Amino acid sequence: MSLKHLGKIKVEEDPLKSVAVIPSAKEGSYFFISGGLGEQLNVHLAELVKGMTSVQISSNAHNGSINCIKVSPGPDNHFASGGSQGELSIWQIP
Repeated sequence: MSLKHLGKIKVEEDPLKSVAVIPSAKEGSYFFISGGLGEQLNVHLAELVKGMTSVQISSNAHNGSINCIKVSPGPDNHFASGGSQGELSIWQIP
């Protein structure tokens, strides 16, 4: 069995070091969170209904490179990011 490729989101971060996905309240939509060696934490809202379309909804500065992104379970849209500065940041997608 092979995987079905649903689409791509172009981000300016090169290379990516961490990516996370949170389901949106809208059916067929997801928040994609990405970060890497730069200091930008990006959030895109992607719709997988008729192909894949996405729009960047947030780009926040991070102090240093981003090493990991983890989402909390549940509908609150919280996630955490950590990086080279040795700090953990907690975020909420509006």
